[in-house]
Amino acid sequence: MQYANVNGIKSSPSPKLKGKCYCCGSEVIAKCGSFKIWHWTHKDLKSCDPWWENETEWHRQWKNSFPKENQEIVHFDQKTREKHIADVKTNNGVVIEFQNSPMSIEELESRESFYGNMIWIINGSKFKNRFFIYDKLPKPDSVIFKDHIFQKRTNLSAGGFYTKPLNYEGKIVRPIYPIREIEKEIERDYRGHHLYHWSNPREVWLKSKKRVFIDFGEEELFELFIYKEYLRCIFKWNKEMFINRAIRASR
Repeated sequence: MQYANVNGIKSSPSPKLKGKCYCCGSEVIAKCGSFKIWHWTHKDLKSCDPWWENETEWHRQWKNSFPKENQEIVHFDQKTREKHIADVKTNNGVVIEFQNSPMSIEELESRESFYGNMIWIINGSKFKNRFFIYDKLPKPDSVIFKDHIFQKRTNLSAGGFYTKPLNYEGKIVRPIYPIREIEKEIERDYRGHHLYHWSNPREVWLKSKKRVFIDFGEEELFELFIYKEYLRCIFKWNKEMFINRAIRASR
């Protein structure tokens, strides 16, 4: 944990400092070593929140992008009396969870059910070399491409392709064309959607019912997206713009 209750003040760890856990109220001590990032840990070495994972520099950088008062917020279910610590919770009630380690589908479903209004940001550094982003797509509500059906190929060098209906001697047929033939036309209606290929994907994130954003450590975030309800794609977000919008929601 980055914060503990020290005499009623939300405080970062400092050598020899002691505090109380905001979730369970038990004593926590400051760990201020030379190798790991400074953090608070329970004195009895047992975390009160089974969903809490060891915090990395990646977690810390993301959380510090948001106001202190919106970080590490205890989320409490009045009916079940269950408590968990949300990484970030905006003032309008959106929980943002930053996930670095793998997760089971059971835990994913539990956390999404518990938090309700939430989004995921996951660390994609470990599978970055297996995630390929290629052809652009027009915006889903494009009038120009409303009759087109876009698809991707497993052979990435060939890119994606599309079909469109044609009247051929009184019959409607759908010839297949490569997307590269209409790249200039797509550019005019492009908003950030791309085809992608994820080799050996982490299936749990494809089953999420919440919005999932992948952080590859670049200037952009990549949201997993369903294009026109039939095609998996990603949507590119400018990371700085995303953070600024989220911060405005926290004020």
